[in-house]
Amino acid sequence: MSGWRRITTRADFCDAVVDRVILGDGLRFVIGSDATISGQAHGVALSGVWTWNEGYFCRNARVGEAETGKDCEVIEVAPGRMRYTRDRGRGASVVVTIPDA
Repeated sequence: MSGWRRITTRADFCDAVVDRVILGDGLRFVIGSDATISGQAHGVALSGVWTWNEGYFCRNARVGEAETGKDCEVIEVAPGRMRYTRDRGRGASVVVTIPDA
């Protein structure tokens, strides 16, 4: 058993992820309760905004001067970890840690 659980509601997403430091390969960021995203990606400022839309985490972010583009992602959690899969679950997946989870 993988231990991953799909997040399907904004309330569950907020309980599991929001306002916590998230760490990954070259990443350190916070998805804020004020609908912002802030932190660092490989030493460059990461910023953006997010919404919850029909079971997906949707974000529009910028790394330094580069736009990452809009994307809606499937969010799954396991103890101390989050996995997000781009393009509504059809794209690449990334696993990050949530140290205080």
